[in-house]
Amino acid sequence: MSMLKTIVKIILFPFKFIFGLTIGFFVVLFEILIYPFQSFRHFWRAIFASIVFAIISFSLVFNLSYIYDTYGLNNAICFFTNSDEDSPAKKVVRIIGDYSEGSGFFINENSVITNYHVIEGEPSPKIILPSGELISPTNLTHDPNLDLALLQVESNHPDLVMSLEGPDKYLEKDLPVFAYGYPMGTDIRGEATEAKGHYIATRDARRNSDASLIQTDIDLVEGMSGGPLTDYCGQVVGINTLGVAGLSMFIPAFTASYSIYSFTDTKITKLDLSPEESPIKAVEAFYSYLMLRRMAPAYDLLSSSYRANATYEEWTSRFSDILSVQIIKTELVAGETDKVFVKFLTRNWVSDSIDAHFYEGVWVTKPEDGVYTLSRSMIKEIDDPPSDWDLTGPEF
Repeated sequence: MSMLKTIVKIILFPFKFIFGLTIGFFVVLFEILIYPFQSFRHFWRAIFASIVFAIISFSLVFNLSYIYDTYGLNNAICFFTNSDEDSPAKKVVRIIGDYSEGSGFFINENSVITNYHVIEGEPSPKIILPSGELISPTNLTHDPNLDLALLQVESNHPDLVMSLEGPDKYLEKDLPVFAYGYPMGTDIRGEATEAKGHYIATRDARRNSDASLIQTDIDLVEGMSGGPLTDYCGQVVGINTLGVAGLSMFIPAFTASYSIYSFTDTKITKLDLSPEESPIKAVEAFYSYLMLRRMAPAYDLLSSSYRANATYEEWTSRFSDILSVQIIKTELVAGETDKVFVKFLTRNWVSDSIDAHFYEGVWVTKPEDGVYTLSRSMIKEIDDPPSDWDLTGPEF
């Protein structure tokens, strides 16, 4: 509905403005011509009204000319018709991993674009929607040379799409532009931040002779990487990538739009999961699937007797807010062949922030259908983990 209202405003605004200006002009002109002949005193009032009318007309023409020269025709229309409901800040998503955090946005219903350096080394970065919902990508592709990555998800989000298919040649020096993202990542809550600046130039990138970068005077900060750079109309013109000393660089939108089709999944961190090899491997595979938010194969690693007492829907609801799982230690219980001691921590997305939880205990396993399954758990949460916990273990 808001999109339809905006389109109607854009179409009607020029006609409404010109019509009102024309009527007003002729009304004032008529009064100026007729009024002086009613009396000599009215003549001086008409002269004064003419001067005021001339000043107002000159001011109006000057301001319209300034807006047109500064923003261009399309942006000038958006200058008058934009509303808070249309703000790109309401469409930018958070990208959260174990090693870094950044921003991103949907370029179609189920694909989020961001910087490669935001997800580098992450087997399963998480996407936080503006609503606070947590989702995981099902496929990751990238181009490290361009510093771009594409995260595909199963669900569709047409209301969050920000197209890359805009014009690529209309940027002019000093054109107002806006960068959006989450500065300082999850250290700051709330919706995406808007940073306003001006287009300076498009520079050749030294790292790749075929690439170019948009330069602005916006001061990008950590956490905004991967977010969109837009014009006044909210059209994406670039992707945040680098900020230093009050200057910033952006990957042009048209570069990203034609490059995404050549993205690959090489060098993307992948996990070797082999629950058929041993009870320890089965436990590690279970928590790896939780980390990847692949709930169906995680549920399948539970024994048939365990699943008989917990439906898939009820079981998966327990893990809706997990961002990551870090296993600290796994080993067989002394003298046992089917019991695995595990020590791990989780990072959860709760109330727009990240909480850490520490656990340890034992899983009892048993072989079923060619793999080791988890049949019974004796896991407890540790409120105050001892200092001897080694938190540098492998992450899954």
